Amino acid sequence: MSTNPIGERGKAEEHRWMREQEAKIAEAMKQMQKPVKVEEPPTTSPRMT
Repeated sequence: MSTNPIGERGKAEEHRWMREQEAKIAEAMKQMQKPVKVEEPPTTSPRMT
């Protein structure tokens, strides 16, 4: 470990960054889907009725 601590630390930070990005994308996807799901019923229900 003492021979290459920076490399291991860099990998750990990269993994953490990747997880943060995935979490942000997942939250963004949920937020994007929420308005779509909320908008869909009103627009489709009048057509069906």
